[in-house]
Amino acid sequence: MKRSDWKGATALLTGASRGIGPYIARALAGEGIHLALTATPASKEKLNRVGASLAGFDVKTFTMAADLTDQNQRSDLIRRVDSFLGPLDILVNNAGVENAGAFAEITETAIHQIIDTNLTAPLSLARQVLPEMIRRNKGSVVNVASLAGRIPMATIATYGASKAGLIAWTEAMTSELHGSGVTVAAVCPTFVSGEGMHARTGVKSPWMAGEVTPERVARSVVDALAGRSHEILVTPLPTRPLLAMLALFPGLGTRLKTAWGLSAFMARRAGQPPHATENRR
Repeated sequence: MKRSDWKGATALLTGASRGIGPYIARALAGEGIHLALTATPASKEKLNRVGASLAGFDVKTFTMAADLTDQNQRSDLIRRVDSFLGPLDILVNNAGVENAGAFAEITETAIHQIIDTNLTAPLSLARQVLPEMIRRNKGSVVNVASLAGRIPMATIATYGASKAGLIAWTEAMTSELHGSGVTVAAVCPTFVSGEGMHARTGVKSPWMAGEVTPERVARSVVDALAGRSHEILVTPLPTRPLLAMLALFPGLGTRLKTAWGLSAFMARRAGQPPHATENRR
């Protein structure tokens, strides 16, 4: 579908209160898409402010705080959105958490929080909205993943695993939903400047990894609605040739990440000595 075909559609955006969430909300509202916004209960005030900031757009908005790691709250969220805005046409799974540090030292609770937020919740929400989308032959699920799901990096192993799972699910569903009128896409940004998890570390990424603006990520989410690609890599440099090379020569990965300074960079982000990630290879 063309982007213009989504005017008047309804969308649910998770993780809407902070980071790139408000940018995605504005980008969708700019396309004339009615919005249901959700974030954690702890971010309720910020969420309401994001909803109020969309008053200048000719769209309806609905805000609801919910813990997406709770199945009952996920189901209640879908029911209430349907009651307020009608059946969902678009689901944008943007909510995500990262817990940087050596994997052997993070807690079981942290592991479950990352997997439940970044992978289980998006799949659960999609499972609840897909039957109606398929019935109406119209819909789009956009998953905000990460380049970390394609290029695994030390100190964020669980985060990368959750995003890799989201990318794999997206690719599988693209085949499963072929011809249904429903599209699925993964938007995979590199480190995002200005806002979000990376920006909060205050550490500049190395030139090879680069950084992208939250506005560019938001534009890519809107572009994903066209359904032309099931994966959009949001990076300042061409990345697919690198991914192809790593697929052909897996052993190069660790050496290249060390040579390009990625390993030392990830250690600094996690507050570890620069050599720590290399010692744990």
